[in-house]
Formats: sequence, structure tokens, C-alpha cells
Amino acid sequence: MAKRKGNKGKGSKKNKPIPDPAQKLKSKDSFSLDPDNSPEEKLKKSLSEHVSFSFAYLNFDNKKFTLELDCIKQKKGKYLDKLLDRLKTVLSMTLANFKHRDQKFGPLKSHEINFDTTTEKEGYTCIPDEQIRTSLPWQFALTTGSPNIATNPMGRIHGIIIGNTFYIVWLDPDHLLYPKKKK
Repeated sequence: MAKRKGNKGKGSKKNKPIPDPAQKLKSKDSFSLDPDNSPEEKLKKSLSEHVSFSFAYLNFDNKKFTLELDCIKQKKGKYLDKLLDRLKTVLSMTLANFKHRDQKFGPLKSHEINFDTTTEKEGYTCIPDEQIRTSLPWQFALTTGSPNIATNPMGRIHGIIIGNTFYIVWLDPDHLLYPKKKK
């Protein structure tokens, strides 16, 4: 063990040994796993935290998911108002409320995306990091209403969930991720 060099002279304390960190790790008694860092505890903690948003992966390269002026005009200029209002509502929710479609917040149509049933079979190819790209793909409706698309004219927001953060990837005002159902 190393010894500290103390101040010499009046009032100096005795030199105390500095513990060797390598010795501490070798001892079974001094090393234990932190139960708060287990995957189960991390999941529990993130579910109880409020949702946050990130625009780090927002992508407008796919022509289906751009905010063209015509799109905003068709929505009578209310698209951005509805977008910001919905984001504000979701920010007040815990991740558990958001993922389990808590009805006290209105119908979110919040659910996982199965890209096999969409027009984008390869998923979020716009995200370069494969580990992030394959994180939990998720979507939610921009406006509330019944399951009928006509009552949700503002479309959906698509992204990925990592921890309690929803990373917005595509804004889909015209419901173009899913092919139209044939009648």
C-alpha cells in the first residue's frame, strides 16, 4: 500500500495508507453487483420515467416522409399546431402510459411497427448505426379520434424507443408507411 505524504509541521495528521484498488477487486467481500443496474431494473425505471423526444434521427430524405408545402396547405395550416400539441401531450406521459395506450390521454394508436407489413420493408435504412436502427420501432397518431383514418387526418409519427426516449425518424402526415387497404 502506498502512503500519503503529509504536511510536516504543526497540526499534521498521521500518514494513512491509500487502499490499492486492485486488491479491493480481488476480495469477494468488497465486490458486488449493483441490483439497480440489472436489465430488469433499468426497464422498470425507464417505464416510470416520462417520455422524452429526440430529433437526432429525423430524416426527410424519403419523399414519402417530407413536409412539403402542399401537405401543410392540405391540412389547412394546422399540421404544425397538431404536431407540437401531440408532442406536448406525450411528454406528460410515462413510458408505460405511452406504450400501453393509456386512454386517459386519448387514443394514441401507439404501437410497435412491423416493417414486413409496411411500404418500407427494410425499416429505417436512413439510420447508419445498425444497433440503433434495429431498436424498438414505434409509431403513434398525431391527432386523436376513432380507429377510422378519416378522423386522424394529420397522420402518424414514426421512430424508435431507446430507454425512455422516442427518437423521431419520420413524420408521416399522409399515412404512407402502411399501404392503403383494398376494399
